[in-house]
Amino acid sequence: MRFGFSILMTLTACIGSASELGVPDDIDPAPGASPFSCISADDCVPAGATCCDCPTFALPVGDPKALACEAVDCENDTSVCATNVEPSCEDNVCVLACKALECLPCPDGYIAEVNGCLSCTCAAAPSTMPDCSVDADCTRVREDCCGCANGGEDTAVPVADAASFDQSLMCSSSPACPGQGNLSDPTCAASFEPRCVRGTCALLDAAMPANACGRADLPECPAGQTCQINVDPAASQYGLGICL
Repeated sequence: MRFGFSILMTLTACIGSASELGVPDDIDPAPGASPFSCISADDCVPAGATCCDCPTFALPVGDPKALACEAVDCENDTSVCATNVEPSCEDNVCVLACKALECLPCPDGYIAEVNGCLSCTCAAAPSTMPDCSVDADCTRVREDCCGCANGGEDTAVPVADAASFDQSLMCSSSPACPGQGNLSDPTCAASFEPRCVRGTCALLDAAMPANACGRADLPECPAGQTCQINVDPAASQYGLGICL
């Protein structure tokens, strides 16, 4: 199981076609603006596939395509668009990133929306008995016949199920594998360890922060602090926020 924390859509995406906007694709940016640079989030605006679509990436405020959309009157209901993302400037490039939000606690933490960012919507309680309660209940195993060591992938399962899981793969004694470590799958890195997340074993690269919040079994935030999501990548992997 893998958890995503942010969506970083670069400017290789475009807003519709030139005919839709009446803006040539090769037009130069507005004076003083570059479609590939920004200094702060204030230099960026959200953008969609067309002027009236929900944002899926971000553009510099001076980009001609963004300027063209300012004059477009959209009749669709923008309230259906995600509210857990916002334009940001990452390495001098405008991107759409997860937005920090203050949330009330939920019994089982928060859900990750389809855009990969958490929202204040409460996650549903597990429909089955949990596979684990602490990280020590989980162990790393090969997910396929090769595993990370031989070019495949690994996963995490309950310690008690490790043997039966491996048998379920029905691997031969000499599986055909690349024969080298898998460098393309980040979970193959040594920093990813088996951990228990909402009763399910997963490979994560960080432990749950000490100041994590948003779940019924976690302490309330200290006076003067609130639970904020999409701030700490480690907490987001667990569907949680941190006290700030």
